[in-house]
Amino acid sequence: MPLQPFPGLDEYSRVALRRLASNWRESPTRPSVAGSDAIRWHSTVEDWVRDRNMPLLIRRPRCGRGCEITHRSGRMLVPADNSAAMYMLSLAMERREPSLHILRNGLLTGRMPVAVSLTGQERRQARYTGTVSEMDAPNLFGLGYAVCHVTQVGLRRVPIEDRTEIELIAHSLLFLSPLNMFVVPKEYAGLGELPEFIDEMDDVRAFAAYRN
Repeated sequence: MPLQPFPGLDEYSRVALRRLASNWRESPTRPSVAGSDAIRWHSTVEDWVRDRNMPLLIRRPRCGRGCEITHRSGRMLVPADNSAAMYMLSLAMERREPSLHILRNGLLTGRMPVAVSLTGQERRQARYTGTVSEMDAPNLFGLGYAVCHVTQVGLRRVPIEDRTEIELIAHSLLFLSPLNMFVVPKEYAGLGELPEFIDEMDDVRAFAAYRN
């Protein structure tokens, strides 16, 4: 039988995927952030990205995690991997009190990670050297979870130096806000990229302000 263009999943498979996503959304074992906490943490991240004395964390690890890059706007950019997002989500799940002052100190002292781990070269070039082993919050990766974003935050193709400051501010806000994150089991990390799962978690985000 000659190969044919893929016609898309059959209805049974689509329904099964949607049911799986809905089940995970409602599962009592799914770690989540209370709506009021998510809103407060989102507000704190908004304060962060507005404060030009704070560097913008950018999820572009290949640019050198922890180093400082001066954008043409004058804003400092710091490449990081997803551990920075995981840290923010972990703090919110723990119901810690959001504080820009604490986050600034955490970034300076290494309690806020910019990387799971740093290579020797990265550490020599880094302004910020926090790693997951040094952070002052539970390690969601180590507990078996993958951290995913509802609105995707990847910056592809265009070098970060060529992005506008507004684009980078929006990226950093979406990258660090617990309101834009959810977890799936790490062994099934790919589920977090499926539109069915993203749709379900987008619904959770839309109603976050009404959840305790």
